[in-house]
Amino acid sequence: MNIDSNLITVKETAGYLKLNPLTVYDYIHSGKLRAVKFGRYYRIDKIDLDHFINKHKTCLKIP
Repeated sequence: MNIDSNLITVKETAGYLKLNPLTVYDYIHSGKLRAVKFGRYYRIDKIDLDHFINKHKTCLKIP
């Protein structure tokens, strides 16, 4: 069995993104951010967080 330490908590994710943890829960419940639920607690894989960040990157076009 391979134990993966790439799972982070909602609180850690919120701190990394500089967001409120409730916002992270909203992203999870709306399907915008993938997470794994263990009992009452969610964990986010760092790879899924990277995909979330890359998906939401924008490029400001200045005329």
